[in-house]
Amino acid sequence: MDINIHRVTKIEVRKRHDMSSFSTRDIVIHSKTFDYDKNDYVTNKVTLNCYLSDKSVSKLVYTD
Repeated sequence: MDINIHRVTKIEVRKRHDMSSFSTRDIVIHSKTFDYDKNDYVTNKVTLNCYLSDKSVSKLVYTD
């Protein structure tokens, strides 16, 4: 699955929450898009809710 978001202004990786049988982690992406009705840029927020069965999967990995 590919997700393409243009004009990203901020990325938040929220703290992992551990439940009894799984973990969750939220990733929030802030971006701007041009609204032709308002004739100005509008801020958007996309939230990805990740449900993880293995805690080690939630480790952040950075690549170039």
